[in-house]
Amino acid sequence: MTLYHFSTNDFQAMQTDGLDMRMEHIRETVQPKFLSFAEQLTPFLAKETGRPFYAHLAKHARRTVNPPESTWIAFSCDRRSYKKYPHFQLGIWETHVFFWLAIIDDYPAKPAFADFLLSHEQEIMQQIPTDFMWSPDHTQPKTFKQGTLTPNERHHLFQRLHDIKKAELLCGLTLTPKAIQTITGEQLLKEIQQAAHQLMPLYRTALTTMHENNLV
Repeated sequence: MTLYHFSTNDFQAMQTDGLDMRMEHIRETVQPKFLSFAEQLTPFLAKETGRPFYAHLAKHARRTVNPPESTWIAFSCDRRSYKKYPHFQLGIWETHVFFWLAIIDDYPAKPAFADFLLSHEQEIMQQIPTDFMWSPDHTQPKTFKQGTLTPNERHHLFQRLHDIKKAELLCGLTLTPKAIQTITGEQLLKEIQQAAHQLMPLYRTALTTMHENNLV
């Protein structure tokens, strides 16, 4: 199996000036890498969950001036969309590649899911590897490392998801350009698959929460 692995060209593509030029570089350089990994990840996620999974490339179609600072491919259990569902994202900023479990703005069961997180904080923290990262906003590159989160910071992330309508919560891997260069595409795929497996209990809970609240 040969994967189209990420390289310095992909990080440089995310620094290209202008919407049209950056989107051209994303389509020519970055998206083929996403689709290469999707060929392996889509059946893997389907096997892990026991349900069909579908890949959705971010198109950034609503942008008219500002180029996207990040881009991604999302994996969800719905053929037509992903934003309202808990889903996985493989993506890139100019500073890092990421693989997330993503609960973003459109997810309709945030208060109920946040209640679960708040009532199972200790259990969740024991399940999540210390080198995983958390993010409260998929549109910002800043992340918080699991191993350095204080109890108050952790509680704030979960409480924010409960209280703020547009709040988000993402958790998973990030890899710097230097780290990406030290591994092969096959090794990266294995890391992503392992991360997906470790995040699967949270994914299942988030999806079940939608069903229990008749939001699917």
